[in-house]
Amino acid sequence: MNMQVGTYGEANGSERLLRLNDVKLVTGLGSSTIYRYIQAGTFPAPVKIGGFASRWKSSEVQGWIAGLQA
Repeated sequence: MNMQVGTYGEANGSERLLRLNDVKLVTGLGSSTIYRYIQAGTFPAPVKIGGFASRWKSSEVQGWIAGLQA
């Protein structure tokens, strides 16, 4: 099976969910800054995936980064 992989490991047609450490690496931001931006409504909020676990949609994080470059 030959699967095309895009930016940040996304396979075509699927969405990768990022952990906080992944978001920090991709954005260069610290945890406090990420959560402050979420509170301010300027950064995508994570989605709850159960229990205490939350993840960010990679497409939303990439969209936020693209918006910075505009």
